[in-house]
Amino acid sequence: MRVDFSGHKFVFPQQCACCGATPQTTLTASASKSTGRRVVHTTSKSWDFPYCTQCIKHVLAANTAMTTTTGIIIASLLTAAYLYFFTAAPVLGIVVGAGGIVAGICAYNSLMAKAKSMCGSNCVCLQKAVSYLGWQGSCHMFEIVSSGYALAFMMANQSKLVNVKPEVWQWLQANGYNISPHQPQSAKRQMS
Repeated sequence: MRVDFSGHKFVFPQQCACCGATPQTTLTASASKSTGRRVVHTTSKSWDFPYCTQCIKHVLAANTAMTTTTGIIIASLLTAAYLYFFTAAPVLGIVVGAGGIVAGICAYNSLMAKAKSMCGSNCVCLQKAVSYLGWQGSCHMFEIVSSGYALAFMMANQSKLVNVKPEVWQWLQANGYNISPHQPQSAKRQMS
């Protein structure tokens, strides 16, 4: 669920953003924005969301699966290209490339299965449960997988909610929160 807030400080509910358990640590969600054509300036912002150690483990394991798979496939394709173009064994290059892709897929499936086994029964996803989509002025946009955490985050910062879609208002009201959809909203800042 996409949630937008306007402000510089937010209250983060003290529950794991993935499973809802008591958090022991945090996981950073960050975004970057670049401006300029000749001289490019990159600005990054990040927020630390509460996580339990068990959820941190499966998020890191899922990230490792992706990194390992990417490394295997890139290494095999570079080796295959070398064998194909610079040696007298182009067929071997094709075999190495195909074998590397198959090995990468097998490694990915195995590592993701291991990461999935680390998830608890209340975990909402294998990877990060909250993504920071970026900002415009003081408006910060988040994508939150857990409906429970999204609800708690919105309630903790309800005076800062902006750009709320009608279906989100209906969802909030269906969950027992009587918030007016006509609360004041901040002006949107457009960058060009």
